[in-house]
Amino acid sequence: MNFSDLIYFFISPILFGCSMYGWGNVFFFNALSKYISVNIVIGMGITLFFGGILNVFNLAYQSTIDIIFLFGLVLFIVKIYKSRNYFHLPKLINNENKSYFLTLLPITLLIISIISSINPDSYNYHDDYQKYFVHPVKMLETGSVFGSTLSAIGRETFGGQAFFQSFYISWLGLKAINIFDSVFCLSVCILLILEQGIKQRTPIFGILVSCLLILIHPQVVNISSLYSGILFMSTSIVLMLELFRDRPVLNFSLIKIILGISFCFASLISLKTTFGLFSGVFYTLILIFICVSRTFTKNFLYFIFVSPFLSLMFTAPWVFFSLQHYALKQSTNKPLEFDVGVHQSYFPSLFSIDSLFYGGSQLHYTMLTFIGIFLIILSIYSFKKQNFDFQKVTKVSLLIGTTSVISGVIIYLFLILLLNPIYHAISTSTRYSIPFLVATIPLGILILYSLFTFDLRYLRFIVCTVIITFSLTFFPQYVKRITQSYECGSQLSFVSFACSENYINYNKDTFNDEKKLMTQKWQENIPKKVPVMAWINTPFFLNYKRNEIIEIDIAGLDNPWAIFPSAEYMILERKGFATRSLKDLQHTAKTAPLYDRKVAIRTIQHIKKIRDLYNAGKIRFIKDDGEVLIFKILK
Repeated sequence: MNFSDLIYFFISPILFGCSMYGWGNVFFFNALSKYISVNIVIGMGITLFFGGILNVFNLAYQSTIDIIFLFGLVLFIVKIYKSRNYFHLPKLINNENKSYFLTLLPITLLIISIISSINPDSYNYHDDYQKYFVHPVKMLETGSVFGSTLSAIGRETFGGQAFFQSFYISWLGLKAINIFDSVFCLSVCILLILEQGIKQRTPIFGILVSCLLILIHPQVVNISSLYSGILFMSTSIVLMLELFRDRPVLNFSLIKIILGISFCFASLISLKTTFGLFSGVFYTLILIFICVSRTFTKNFLYFIFVSPFLSLMFTAPWVFFSLQHYALKQSTNKPLEFDVGVHQSYFPSLFSIDSLFYGGSQLHYTMLTFIGIFLIILSIYSFKKQNFDFQKVTKVSLLIGTTSVISGVIIYLFLILLLNPIYHAISTSTRYSIPFLVATIPLGILILYSLFTFDLRYLRFIVCTVIITFSLTFFPQYVKRITQSYECGSQLSFVSFACSENYINYNKDTFNDEKKLMTQKWQENIPKKVPVMAWINTPFFLNYKRNEIIEIDIAGLDNPWAIFPSAEYMILERKGFATRSLKDLQHTAKTAPLYDRKVAIRTIQHIKKIRDLYNAGKIRFIKDDGEVLIFKILK
């Protein structure tokens, strides 16, 4: 990457943040929050809601995305002009002499992490190239990410992550697709932690927690939502603190907070379907804890009844397409019948020191949950022992901090102990649990830490020591990730494969003009304007304006609404480094965990469907060069 590209890549997230700040501040949080991060996230939630509507009506073109971005910048400029002294973070940091220079520590760690991940040379050759790259490209060219019954849209994601990624690739091209999550969202996460530490008058501990968040091994596997999910989860927790503070009457500020929480819950589901776990668990725990503590307030009642309705309303545009399919109940897939017990399930060890496939060890992530639980117990024990007189704010902090930590623990144990033995490998279940742990545990610890008054400074010392020690255990992995990015061109967590010569060379060959030209030449064999199914390794190179492309990825083949064939024409890539062989699929179908087996079996079934069509004389070949098959399915 040349120097000019680097400058653009660093400027783009700053401008995007300003735009989102403009949307969030002007429309909802004008006087609610004096801090930057919350306003940015709410702005993201608002634009994501609008993005869903645009996708439903096929209006999410590049020009529309640009208008949303530029309008947010205008709103930001107007706001800054009217209130030039609005940003309090630098002022607050200056007032905290002890923490002023300490902020350089998380900032340094963050900058190193950003530089090493801002423009990777390698991506996931299956998940990214065959699936996630397609979504923003298709959206910008056709106005909607929806359309294919054989893709992961509606199953693994509803398209929210692609909508945000489109802001970057609209201006900078596909090489900027990684900026949104690994640069922008990570940076705002750190800003949120630092601002919360300042707000709670615990800036030094906020700095320590922000370092912990950066150092935790994130197990990056693809460009799907990671830090974006963490950001929305963390923001919903911070807003919940504001909601339950002592406000005797419902006012406009409270309404804005409830709207903000609802936007966060809705955005999580839009980004990744599994993130809905947090919304459900966190909401339920809040309900239970308040009922147990008998602290019923009008604020609580408004939240409990209004927030679910608003969350569903804000999610509706993104789930509309999938609900339509469920309602119609049309599918060519037959129910799978196979022995669930073929895969040897086992009860995983939560304290295993063995290296996981995607990095770290099970002990690392389990100990993170134990630190959170330890702090809850320590808080309650210490306050009871000293007959601590709880203030209203103190009760709220204890409630929200405890709820945050326990939410992360419950989801972690659910994924590892319940879902893993039957559905996923232990490494996959752990990887899925990391966003929940990173979002809930560090922030929950920060909130609980604020309960320790100056009289309990010995407890503060103990907790700080624990956090520093635990951060240091992750530091060697952080160094390895940074080193890997310079040696192998990426931070992909399947290191042994991602750093192999063949994998690096494949990625180099993928991103060149010849590969793009060859892919589009394949498409030229198909008449213009007619629908075509594309089952190839680089579908994002296709011209989505020329034809209606029904992209196929193996995750979508098992959709309850999958229809095959769904077009007369098809482009099928038969060979290549990223093409799954029939032998590998058959092996996976026999030995892998349940989810991978289901996908492999369904993939084999669709390959057989193509063969059956050929044997029945219902296929007319247009091109067959040994690498790609292009054919027409005869009626």
